[in-house]
Amino acid sequence: MDVELLKKTLLKWNGKHIDFLIDVYNTNLQYPSFINNIIEIYSTDNELEHSTSWIIKHHIDNGKALEQDQIEKMLQKTGKLNYWESQLHLLQIIPGIRLTEKQAESIEPHILKLLESEKKFVRAAAYEAYFEVVRFFPDLSTEFRTACEKALTKESASVKVKIKRILSKLITGANNGYK
Repeated sequence: MDVELLKKTLLKWNGKHIDFLIDVYNTNLQYPSFINNIIEIYSTDNELEHSTSWIIKHHIDNGKALEQDQIEKMLQKTGKLNYWESQLHLLQIIPGIRLTEKQAESIEPHILKLLESEKKFVRAAAYEAYFEVVRFFPDLSTEFRTACEKALTKESASVKVKIKRILSKLITGANNGYK
């Protein structure tokens, strides 16, 4: 399916029922250009970033990998996402891809901002994604650990669970080194 037809199809999504997106994914995965087309739409069409970010996340969640050029293109939009759902999807994708040090450096300030998101799910995912960045830059770990400990005093229970897991990884990482 070419990009324009794919866009027209995705515009039919009601924004809620993922069965539609699963069907789009399953129907088109057989085409070699499908994921590249989804990433292209994600990168250039603000109106479709929610649906395409979900499809990319679904692809990763199903054990599929992205090529480095696909990751690079996807991450270029990190600080420019328009919907909290897209932010959430991207943050959830980060632990499932192989970041390079350069990519981690470029997304770090954007993820740091999302630690303060109004949406608790975005904040929780931002902590996990930021941990992936910290693995490349151990000098950030002390500050990040302090931020995690502070967050434990003010966050909801669901966010606290994620932060406790990250703190455990930070402690283990400090003992075993990063990268």
